[in-house]
This record gives sequence, structure tokens and C-alpha cells, in this order.
Amino acid sequence: MRHAEREEQLDRDLLVLDAEYRIESFTSKFGGLRITIVDRFGERGEFGDEFADGATALSDTAETASEHTCETCGSPGRIRLRGDVRAWTSAGCVGCDSWTHPTKFVVAEQSSPLPARQEHTTMTTKTALITGTSRSVGLGFAVARQLAELDYHVILTARDVSRAEPLAEQLRQDGYAATALRLDLTDRAGMREAADYLDRRFGHLDALINNASDMPDFRILSALDADLDAVRSAMEVDVIGPWGLVQSMLPLLTAAPAARIVNVSSLSALQIATGLDLGASLRAPAHSMAKYMLNALTTVLARAFTDTPILVNGVDPGDTATHPERGDDGKDRPAAESARGVVWAATLAADGPTGGLFRDGQPLI
Repeated sequence: MRHAEREEQLDRDLLVLDAEYRIESFTSKFGGLRITIVDRFGERGEFGDEFADGATALSDTAETASEHTCETCGSPGRIRLRGDVRAWTSAGCVGCDSWTHPTKFVVAEQSSPLPARQEHTTMTTKTALITGTSRSVGLGFAVARQLAELDYHVILTARDVSRAEPLAEQLRQDGYAATALRLDLTDRAGMREAADYLDRRFGHLDALINNASDMPDFRILSALDADLDAVRSAMEVDVIGPWGLVQSMLPLLTAAPAARIVNVSSLSALQIATGLDLGASLRAPAHSMAKYMLNALTTVLARAFTDTPILVNGVDPGDTATHPERGDDGKDRPAAESARGVVWAATLAADGPTGGLFRDGQPLI
């Protein structure tokens, strides 16, 4: 077969389990075929010439490849995709050559160029999920690195997983265990999917760090001038999102020996809680109100976990240089320094506090 014809055939006959996988890159030169596939959780798998003959199919996530059996005809393995490398139109089984029956497959005997995924990692593997880890200079990534250094398998999450994956890869290259996962705090179904994935892979969650936050409205100095759309968005991301995430992750948190939940808050909330004067009647009203409500949520969750080993605390990281594009103040401290207080709360001993708001391990209220 001529090279051009071979590439055209491969465009038609790529292997996937279902339409929740997408082709990220496709290279077919005389030196060989390379395909990168990404699943809905952001897991990547890179495969070579085994795809040319249709000998394998992806199972569960792109990190695991398995032989599959067609439920219609019982033919193993040869599952084909019809379409092209950018968008598939239909899929079917090579064994019965049918493109009309549902493409459902059951896992058969493992036969893979990649290591088979373990059903669960052992409970001795500590796990931590950090939301809002999409920037290399951000607080979330600094927290993830420090927890990784403490032998946690860190799960870096972001609305756009392509921004979290390079950070996870950087940690992996440094010798740490890290996974990137898509997570949108406004997407309840997505939260449940993420929890299902973590359940299958780990079976427990030792630390949940609610770090993601809406962009503060620092230029607004009064509640009378607040943009209510900004208020609504801040409440969704900073309050309702973390609340929903705790609910989604609850079975994993209770499965851990002594889980910790950390809600990253802000000193600005104390304008409402204590009358703290920040030079305005209410500086950043949307942000401040959302963080005030997050602190209330921290208290409520801590009470809900009474008589369990789970501790819940809020942490104000202080003024942190994480947004050079906004012109961070010269006195703002590095993210690595601010992250220590978050990590402290995520690794508290059994007799540690719960329901409080802290900075650098010291109570603020």
C-alpha cells in the first residue's frame, strides 16, 4: 500500500472505546505512527504502530489499554473507528463489520503495551486534590509541590486541563506522583465524574484543598457599586462550588483514615466579620462577601464532621505574588511561602483545630 493510502486508511480506522476520547495529535511519517489520545479526565496515552492493525482498544482512561470483546458478536479486540483524526462519525466492530449496533464493549483479558491500571492504590498512598492549579506561579501549584514533597499523590485540577497537565508533568519529571484532572466548580456532573475517577483509581482522598477562586473585584470599593453578576459568579466558584465538591468527594474523604479539608480564604472577609478597615466601606465586595460565606461554610462543615476524624479549616494565604500581570505589590511574598500555611492545615495531626481561620498556622479570628 502506498504511504498516502496507508495514512488515509488510518484516518478511518483509529481505535477508541467511545466518543468521550479525543485525538490530541496524530503523526504518521515514514519513521512510524504516533497517536496521543486524551480522555474526558485529561489522562493522556501515547501509542504507536499497534494502532495500525487495530489490535487494541482503550479501556477506562487513556493510561490503560486492554483487549475488549464486542457484546454483539463476541469478537475480541478489533474495534474500529470510522471518521477522521479530528472528529469521528461512527464506530463499530471489525469482527461483525457492523456500524449500526451500539458500540459497547466489555473488558476481556489484559493485553496492553501500557501497565494495567490497579483497581486501587494502597491506602498508604496519601492523596490530595487541589483546585485551581493552572498557573506555574500560582498558589495551587505551590501547594501541590509541597504536598508532593511530603509523598502525597497530588491531583492538580483546572477548568482547562491542558493548563494543569504541564504542571503535573513537571512534578512527574521531578520524581513526584501527580495527575492532572479537569474540574469545573460550576459543573456538578463533572464533579461527580471526577469523584468516580478518583474512586476507581485511589479509593480515598486524604486532603481536599479548595483553592480555586473567582478574580477579585479589587477596584470596587462599596457594596453599593458591586456588580451583581460578579457577586453571583464569586458565590458560585468560592462557596457553592467547594460545598458541592465536598459533597461529591464525601465517600472518598470518609474512606481516608483522617481526611483534611482546607478552604483558601482571604483577609478581605474580615471586613464583614470583624469590621476590619481596608480603606473603603467594602473593598472588593463580590470577593469579600464570597470569602465571608466560605468562612461560614468552613464552620458549618466542621460541625457536620463532629465525631469523625475529618478536620476542616480556612486559610488566608496573605498577600501573595501570583499575578505579575496585575502588577503584584513588591511586598507580596512568594507563593511557596504562602503555601506553607495551606499545607500545614492539610496535614494537621489528629488533635489539630477545626472550624477556624488561620494564617501561617495562627488563628485570625
